[in-house]
Amino acid sequence: MQLIPFIGHWPTYILLAFYDLLIGNYLRMVVVILLSIGLSGLDMYLRPKISGKYADIHPLIFLLGFICGPLLLGLLGFIIGSLVLGVAYAAVLTFKKEREE
Repeated sequence: MQLIPFIGHWPTYILLAFYDLLIGNYLRMVVVILLSIGLSGLDMYLRPKISGKYADIHPLIFLLGFICGPLLLGLLGFIIGSLVLGVAYAAVLTFKKEREE
């Protein structure tokens, strides 16, 4: 489910939490909900932040690539979405520098 754009891992977590609700395991339901919120936050924040830090490109560009890549190119976009935006950004910066000189 993670590879489906905008759906991601939420259906799995929702089904697990609903199952725990039905069987009466409320503690595990709360843990599943908290972990799902925490993991999605890490996935949406840390991955672009770390990638942008090592590539010297603004993290918002990587975040845009991670979100829009799968929407435009499907599974392949999930893999190369941020790469394409990073290369395009670097090309635009190089063009601007050469034009100023």
